Amino acid sequence: MGAPIGEPPSRPAGPPAAGEADRGATGPSGSPDAEAVRAAVAAAARGLSVTGEAFFRNLVLHLAQAIGADYVVAGELLPGDSQVRSLAFCLDGALQENVTYGLAGTPCAGVLSGRTCAWNGGVQEAFPADAMLGDLGAHAYVGTPLRDTAGKPVGLLAALFRRPQPDFATASALLEIFAARAGAELQRQQHERESVAARERLALALWSSDLTFWDWDLRAGRAVVDDRWARMLGFEPDELQPDWSVLVGRAHPEDREHLLRTTREQLAHGPHLDVTYRLQAKDGSWVWVRSRAKVVERDARGEPLRVVGTNRDVTAEKRLEEQLLHSQKMEAVGQLAGGVAHDFNNLLTSILSAAEFAAESLPAGAPALEDIAIVREAGQRAAQLTRQLLAFARRQPLEPQVVDLRASLVATEKLLRRMLGEDVELVVWPDAELWPVRLDPAQFQQVIVNLAVNARAAMPGGGQLTVEAHDATLDAAAAAALDLAPGDYVHVLVTDTGHGMAPEVLERVFEPFFTTREPGKGTGLGLASAYGTVAQAGGQLRAESAPGVGSVFHIYLPRCHETPPAASAPPPAEPGARGGGETVLLVEDDPLVLQVNGRGLQARGYRVLPCRDPEEALARAAEAGPIDLLVTDVVMPRLSGPDLARRVGEARRGLRVLFVSGYSGGRLAGSARRRFLAKPFTPDELAERVREALDGPP
Repeated sequence: MGAPIGEPPSRPAGPPAAGEADRGATGPSGSPDAEAVRAAVAAAARGLSVTGEAFFRNLVLHLAQAIGADYVVAGELLPGDSQVRSLAFCLDGALQENVTYGLAGTPCAGVLSGRTCAWNGGVQEAFPADAMLGDLGAHAYVGTPLRDTAGKPVGLLAALFRRPQPDFATASALLEIFAARAGAELQRQQHERESVAARERLALALWSSDLTFWDWDLRAGRAVVDDRWARMLGFEPDELQPDWSVLVGRAHPEDREHLLRTTREQLAHGPHLDVTYRLQAKDGSWVWVRSRAKVVERDARGEPLRVVGTNRDVTAEKRLEEQLLHSQKMEAVGQLAGGVAHDFNNLLTSILSAAEFAAESLPAGAPALEDIAIVREAGQRAAQLTRQLLAFARRQPLEPQVVDLRASLVATEKLLRRMLGEDVELVVWPDAELWPVRLDPAQFQQVIVNLAVNARAAMPGGGQLTVEAHDATLDAAAAAALDLAPGDYVHVLVTDTGHGMAPEVLERVFEPFFTTREPGKGTGLGLASAYGTVAQAGGQLRAESAPGVGSVFHIYLPRCHETPPAASAPPPAEPGARGGGETVLLVEDDPLVLQVNGRGLQARGYRVLPCRDPEEALARAAEAGPIDLLVTDVVMPRLSGPDLARRVGEARRGLRVLFVSGYSGGRLAGSARRRFLAKPFTPDELAERVREALDGPP
């Protein structure tokens, strides 16, 4: 029969054990007599009324008795057509463990080619490679294929005898008779296994895809659902009735009409349903659900009777979608704010410079000096507004450095205490050791101050403000929720005990010019600039709040693997530093700014070559004599300041450059950032930076 996979069954010695089927009575030749055959066939027919494993066990036992065989096997051809697995295996009237064996070199290979095969004797000699024939002591063999409804062999039914058999006519006929019924049963079992496997694959697919399955009977108004449907909403399966009315009742009030209308319209006009809505979970929270389904039965009028579909929790996707929309909105507002700040800074530069010139032209004590002082103060306040706009737009000029955040927070504590007043308890509690971060320390201090000002306004009757900081490592899930990359961060928390914020306020809290304060008591730029500053440092600022429970602002700043430098005092500046006749190529596309900057530099001892655009600057650079310094705006049409500096520098090696701009638009990198002066500025501030640029390295 071929070498089995696993141990061959042992052959019991002696008479059959109690309860085992006796082999049929045989005549002198060893073949069963007619009466015994009829009795065995009748018993076999009665035993084959069952299905499943019992069918094949009964079959081999009764066949062995009917034809007097020592060994009967019913086997299934396995995929690949090279092996057979026994379905039932009878030896000397007793059932044995099932085995799997190879077909090569066995008489079963001929049977599974599609025909009945028989060897009255000498079967071992005919198949010397079949070790099982020798183990069983078989001399005769007869087998017939089991076929499916298409006539394809799917298994076999075979009998072996220890003695040669003179005639296989009866045995062959019986095998073929029962093979028809056995083939049908085998095909039924195969279909059943395939059905079970398909259901298991479907269950696995639903499990792995977080889908819940439902089958909705519209006539009865009820649905059959799996257990995960209830658990998706936090219920146990027996706590939530699968009724359409229950589902509609748990729908969010804002989504209920949408759910009803979409379901009605889609089921009436098409085969599919696809609707997304919110359902209330057991704990009161709202779960976003997407239902997708297909109509599988309609009545004669085309009305849907039965719909089968799935539900999926898409809450996380909705949150990511909201984060993306919020980020896009903030980016769009930031673009607008940056552009407005750029143009406004040009105006302020002209206003502040003109005020400076007017003050210089008046004698001490002149009444007009008071008016000029008011203009200056208003200009400086406007400049602070533009800096906040640029901070929100993440375009303010920064001087990032490696910072010990604990030391920075401790240093800010004194400023916060003076600002908050005695009725607000301040607790500054950073961990003893924090990872270094890279940011502009002055801008970060302003972030903390802005958050503290916001907290103070939320606690008119006093309260507590807590500033904490600790190291935090974000895994992929936590980082994705914050729109950050996984890794190490320093987490700063600013917590107040104020009146808190309603959801609609919290949604807009970082928008520029959005404020809940009375007119004249806030610009609405404090939190917006804090958001932009943190984002520009590669971090994230988030807020959580609810009415009556206060607010918590979370700042995440990426860890820097460098060591903070030792603190050192900056060298004192020299106000109004004067020139010594050096030539300055001044490029500015705003006529007023060009005029006041040129006038200020000329008044302080510099020779100025004013240019209204990059093309004029290139022409003058090609014609003029020595040029000691290029002072250029960064953002200009057709050619940016850095590109202009590179073009001029190709012809004038070693040319020093000073960039100025209302915002750099991300066009400056590396050492160019150190040679940058942010608008608005006064003539004295411009002269100081020009002097530094001339005296410093190229």
